[in-house]
Amino acid sequence: MLQKTDGVQPEVAAVMRWIEGANAKSPTDVVHFTASANLHEGSVVANYPYDAYSRTSRAKIDALAAASQQASTMQRPDVGPGVAAINAQQRVVSAQGAASVSPDDATFKFMAHTYANAHRTMHDSTEFPGGITNGAAWYEILGGMQDWNYIAAKCMEITLELSNTKYPPASTLPQLWDDNRDALIALAVSSALGGVTGTVTSTAARRNAGAAETPLPATISVQGISWKTTAHLPFGFYARPLAPGQYTITASYGGYASVSKAVTVPADGSGARLDFKLRPLK
Repeated sequence: MLQKTDGVQPEVAAVMRWIEGANAKSPTDVVHFTASANLHEGSVVANYPYDAYSRTSRAKIDALAAASQQASTMQRPDVGPGVAAINAQQRVVSAQGAASVSPDDATFKFMAHTYANAHRTMHDSTEFPGGITNGAAWYEILGGMQDWNYIAAKCMEITLELSNTKYPPASTLPQLWDDNRDALIALAVSSALGGVTGTVTSTAARRNAGAAETPLPATISVQGISWKTTAHLPFGFYARPLAPGQYTITASYGGYASVSKAVTVPADGSGARLDFKLRPLK
């Protein structure tokens, strides 16, 4: 999933290589994306990961389908296999209606709500409570961009469905812009400036008077959340979108002692600054 582009459309492969930095001449030339959104039509809702179920969840759903079909036939011998299959399918659809939860479920919901609440009508949806939905709970797709970005590219992406008309005529574009302008700005600002941002540097340079601290491409992890991101060169800067709340964040890098710090992400979307200075082990 991280590297393979065989069999996909050329433009999709090109975007994957670009996001992963495969075409960069040096590590410092790589463009690192913190968060993103892809835009669709066909509904009005903010859709967040996961779009697909894990293999374990999929196996459970497949097992439920088989068990449901068998049970329908055994309990109602007068019911034909066609009706039994429909009954089984209905049970599977119900199971698939459950969310496929990512490690950052709370933050993705916060991002989706940020958009929906700033949208002119999305938050008033009668189909999707609050104007948001988990992707798989709505309908499952495999190989979707938001799942790939989160897992492979370490970028937190959501999908924005902006119109109930799949192919809106050009005459409606001004209204679409007015409906979405404030929401687009709100999502971008909260994703870039909200959560936690900072730098990771080495204390080793302090031994040399006047020397600048060395930036480190450290791993950034949040206690209780398995998904991790990294600080990036040339500045050792990291940005970690997070929903408002209290967290313990750890910066770690090979050959250095890890450092953990507590931080509070404010509810007003202003974000928190948290810098790390790591000490060499030798």
